[in-house]
Amino acid sequence: MKNVCFALAVGLMAAGLTSCSNPPQPPPDPLANIIPNETIRAQSELDQLPRVLEWNGSLYAPTLAGDGVPAAVTVEFVVASTGMVHSVHVLRSTHLDASNQVLEVLPRWKFTPGTIAGQPVASRIVKSLSFSPGAPAEPSMF
Repeated sequence: MKNVCFALAVGLMAAGLTSCSNPPQPPPDPLANIIPNETIRAQSELDQLPRVLEWNGSLYAPTLAGDGVPAAVTVEFVVASTGMVHSVHVLRSTHLDASNQVLEVLPRWKFTPGTIAGQPVASRIVKSLSFSPGAPAEPSMF
């Protein structure tokens, strides 16, 4: 056991660490510096959620819509305090075409920003979208 502890200590020192007592730090939030000088807020912090202002292209993949194939995508994205969309990530999807369409089109949409105490803020949004023939227009999904 002493040899294992010694080897661990030598390895830690080689890596520039001097002690085993400090737990590793969590990785930084990959979305933290997307919008300079803005703190990105969680949906749960908002008084008012972002709403669609400009709808620039359909999120329902034409290859699926044309064949009448339903699809579902859960997407995470950031809406800046300006309403611009940043950092779109698909978390789950039923079809690759659906994922690709959302990744291509959603960044072109514009939103009214979320607010806290009436002030526009950047916010991280997670939204599950379902697509099917004859469903309501897409801005109503938000």
